Amino acid sequence: MPRDGLQDDRQVLGGLGKHAAKLGVIPGLKITAINDASVTDHDAFMAALDALRPGDTVFMTVNGVRQSFIAGQNPTDQNKAWIGLQFDTEQGPTPAAVASYGNTGYAAIMGSITLLIFIYALSLGIGLFNLLPLGPVDGGRMFQLAAERILGDKRGHQVWKYLGFFFLGLIIVNLTIGFVR
Repeated sequence: MPRDGLQDDRQVLGGLGKHAAKLGVIPGLKITAINDASVTDHDAFMAALDALRPGDTVFMTVNGVRQSFIAGQNPTDQNKAWIGLQFDTEQGPTPAAVASYGNTGYAAIMGSITLLIFIYALSLGIGLFNLLPLGPVDGGRMFQLAAERILGDKRGHQVWKYLGFFFLGLIIVNLTIGFVR
């Protein structure tokens, strides 16, 4: 189903087994129904497949054409059906997007969106790190002022110092664990 210039890839065939190949099913076709149950998303597709057993007759609507075949036996689980379909997990531009923007324009738009998402995530991470109650960052100064106002100068400064060392220790432990693994 087209959305925002992309093709919903969850129902688009990417590879085939012998059952699908016998039907003339080729990569790029869309499955819209299995056993007369509408297949609108990945969950509906998987639910329809889970209901099948080896030897069942399968009625599949592919690009508007209803076809039937017998489900085979899954080589890894003998109790599950095998229809020999594999799905593409890549998304790409629809023909309308290519016609409107061209391949280069589409790549530029998707690259810009990816860059903006990366900048957003980076800014959010830096902002949250800046709020930690460590001495040299803003969160440390805010916590120090609040602790000294609530607990008094001497006690507030001690609490701020110990909490700052605690968070610094957590950061060091997390970095060490990340490099050890």
